[in-house]
Amino acid sequence: PRLRPDGTGGGFVGSMVPRGYGGGTGCRDTSEPIIEILGPNPKRFRVAKAGGVNAVMRLGGNENEESIARVEALIADQRSAYESDIKSIIKATSGAELCATSTKPNVRPADCIRAEDHTYKGIVDLTSRVSLGDPVPKYDNGGGALLQWKVPYNVMDDAGNKAKTVWRDVIVEEVEINDYERRAKADVMESRKEEVDRAIDEALAKERRRNKSSTRDCPPCEDCTCNNGQHGMIAVVKCNAMCDDKIAAAGEEYTGGSDQTCAPSYLEGDITAPSHQIVQEMLAFMEGLMGPSAMMLLLLGCTLATMLYILRRMITALF
Repeated sequence: PRLRPDGTGGGFVGSMVPRGYGGGTGCRDTSEPIIEILGPNPKRFRVAKAGGVNAVMRLGGNENEESIARVEALIADQRSAYESDIKSIIKATSGAELCATSTKPNVRPADCIRAEDHTYKGIVDLTSRVSLGDPVPKYDNGGGALLQWKVPYNVMDDAGNKAKTVWRDVIVEEVEINDYERRAKADVMESRKEEVDRAIDEALAKERRRNKSSTRDCPPCEDCTCNNGQHGMIAVVKCNAMCDDKIAAAGEEYTGGSDQTCAPSYLEGDITAPSHQIVQEMLAFMEGLMGPSAMMLLLLGCTLATMLYILRRMITALF
């Protein structure tokens, strides 16, 4: 039968129950929590490999078989204690050691994992409820131990929904005693480089946000005229200087004294081609050198001379 109200205001009756309803009693949380691993994954423990006395010279095939057997026994005994050591470390630190690094040695268990539940009421933080299991050994295809383990993280919300188990890998690296210090220093340098890169990225992102929030569009600048109550013509250099002063004052008044001001109209855009700019600068220089009146007479004379030359060439071509 179709779904219909039960008549009491408590829910619905019928064989078709809508998703998200449980027994007609209201909304039910059906979402699974999500667990995210923080920090290094895999977590690496580096140990010095067991061995006997190392000779400087090459011994070739003259190694003592008894010494070789003794070293192999030491290695086997050392490896048999790895799992129990890892369990003890996890228990003593409540799992915090799994995300500790040489550059961040003082961490809390909450720094290693994050768990959230996306419910119809909002996001619920379940990090404090996450349970950490015992390390499980990993084996190769032949069944041999890889000196690798995986540690499970689990959590359950109030509605009984279990999150998908996530695993952090744990690796024990055996290195020769001569290599131990070199690799430790290399790890420290790599961790510091990652932190520096992360800090630089955060600083750049912060600076971009700051610049974006403080950006203000320049108001439309009025056309600059060089009358200023004066009569007669004014040199271009002097006119440009007057325009600079007027526009700077207007920009400072608008931006409240910040560095952002309007650019003078004679400097905006690419309206003037580079060759025209050179000619304009030459004319401005000559005008400042000879004065506006002499400059006008010179231009007029050049124009007349050019016209006479063109007229002469035309008459010569015709006759």
